[in-house]
Amino acid sequence: MKTTATNKRIRELLTAIGDGTLVPRPEFQRRLVWALRHKNAFIKTVLEGYPFPEIYIAAGEVDLSTGAGTLMLVDGQQRLATLHDYFHGSSELRLKDIPPYEKLNDPQKREFLEYEVVVRDLGALDLDQIKLVLSILTRLKRCFGASIQPRMPSMQWR
Repeated sequence: MKTTATNKRIRELLTAIGDGTLVPRPEFQRRLVWALRHKNAFIKTVLEGYPFPEIYIAAGEVDLSTGAGTLMLVDGQQRLATLHDYFHGSSELRLKDIPPYEKLNDPQKREFLEYEVVVRDLGALDLDQIKLVLSILTRLKRCFGASIQPRMPSMQWR
């Protein structure tokens, strides 16, 4: 399987979800299970500019008469849902020691929206291939943890 990795800005991902060109696919996504403490820690990570694990997408539906198409979100639903809720000020996202998006100053808002997310494109896969990829990702998460901690500026693992 050949994959490609690119960077997408948070604003691009949120816009794609909003206009329907990036489609979360619940039939192969786990339900949203992050507790508020996980969501807060994740938002803090993004606001501080630290990296988080890549998300995975695959080719979705294509309109053969117009060429317009969609992408399916294969892995990363928890992360993108949390970013979406933060940006839109969801009342379900109770922030602790983190300013809501609307309280950020303009440079902070721009930094949030321009934050680059690593996106792994799996290309055109059928449902069985997607399920195989998800089983491998699940196995890796069990072996190595939900995320691999990046090396911080102090060069220490947290």
